[in-house]
Amino acid sequence: MGRRYAEVLPDGIIFAPLKDKSMANWIRFEQAEQEEFGLLDPESDRIAVHEGDLFDQPVATGRGRHLDEMRLLACGCGPC
Repeated sequence: MGRRYAEVLPDGIIFAPLKDKSMANWIRFEQAEQEEFGLLDPESDRIAVHEGDLFDQPVATGRGRHLDEMRLLACGCGPC
């Protein structure tokens, strides 16, 4: 089942999924050297991949990823 606690991941990233379903868990991640972002479901550790602008109607791609297959990136909302 999904992670239920905060943890420090490689590169010092703190991962703490929200249990409150009224809040979105947006994350930024990398796979095969390509940066992407999406919504995390903390119950299943699945990411619904989105594209476009996070702050201007991001669009779901229909692709899903499992959290354990991704490398999480520090700033969850765009370039730092």
